[in-house]
Amino acid sequence: MYDSELKDTTEPDYSEDREFIWSVTVYDVLNNKELNKLVESLHLLKYDDYEKEIYLRRKKMKDLQYFRLEINHTGGGILARINFKKHFYFKKLEIKYTQITNQTVAIEYKFSFIKAIEKSERRKFIYDNISNTYFTDFTSQYDNSKIKHTTPSYIHQIERDYLRDIFQGFIVKKLYSNFGKTYKLPLGYTCNYKKDGNKEEEFKNPFLMLSMYNKENDYYILVDIIEKNTLYQFFSNKNIPDIPFLDFFQYFGNEFYYYLFNEIENTELNKKVTKYLLGNYKIVKKKDYLWLVNKLRALRDSNFKPLNDGSEKKKWEVRWSGEIEEKEFFTGDLITQKYTKIYEEYYEYMKTLYSAQNDSIILHVGLLTLISTVVGIIITLVLN
Repeated sequence: MYDSELKDTTEPDYSEDREFIWSVTVYDVLNNKELNKLVESLHLLKYDDYEKEIYLRRKKMKDLQYFRLEINHTGGGILARINFKKHFYFKKLEIKYTQITNQTVAIEYKFSFIKAIEKSERRKFIYDNISNTYFTDFTSQYDNSKIKHTTPSYIHQIERDYLRDIFQGFIVKKLYSNFGKTYKLPLGYTCNYKKDGNKEEEFKNPFLMLSMYNKENDYYILVDIIEKNTLYQFFSNKNIPDIPFLDFFQYFGNEFYYYLFNEIENTELNKKVTKYLLGNYKIVKKKDYLWLVNKLRALRDSNFKPLNDGSEKKKWEVRWSGEIEEKEFFTGDLITQKYTKIYEEYYEYMKTLYSAQNDSIILHVGLLTLISTVVGIIITLVLN
């Protein structure tokens, strides 16, 4: 995967300012059964390598019910704090959660470093850690034999992909992830910048990115419009802010979930449902049907999310293509309404197929029962 060919390649010319990565935050979404697996994996971490504070009990036999019915508010808090004893770069991992619906909870993993990683040090960080990454469907694959013949921008893309894989790789390898083995999870870098007019303009009008400026704490978040699984937080003061996306899950519920996990949800929908619409499968699998039923239940839970009084929106200045966006800030439920309509239409189709399939099974079972009964009667008469 990542070898000395990439390590020794001349690095693209970045900025003269000293920019550091201070922390990395990864997001996942779990149901109650999956949350039990995550808690279990945390308890299994070896004390020789980690110092642990885990705030949720592990199961003994049956899964514990961590969720509660959410009507007037959502639950959440700190799930665990993990200190690394032997890692050369990682200092601690803080895991928080907040309930999105009655079926799902958002998980936030925040990695902090012993020493903030400067841009010039990123390549060494990748080289020292990439071999520990859990290689599966989510990991980036490149032909290293071609690296020394390619462009600096392509090398920069390779580095970005390998860098993010290290953090998700730890979660997948050492802990538990729902989407993490298959998809690239939403991930954010918290970086500093030197405040000046040119840099401010870049942040206000980034190429193919949503720009979010927090007026209260003076920092920017840039979200890739095409691939929402990568975001960058830039701050210029002495206080290092947290990426507030866990709060967004609490304030905006499903609307924010479908914004951040849109690409994953579309792929899952194609895997679970499209094969039946295209006629490739004649028999509906029960797990696919129940997946669709649970998706609709979760979307209808949007009606029970806490009422947002607009105070969160007032903290932010949101820009699309450099223009301030006044109307929408994950409050219009437009994304949720779109997915609700799609799932409802697919549900009616799947329900018809599933019902017809079950009726057919009942008919065949009844027919076999009748035949068995008649055969039994005939055998009894013959024997008598």
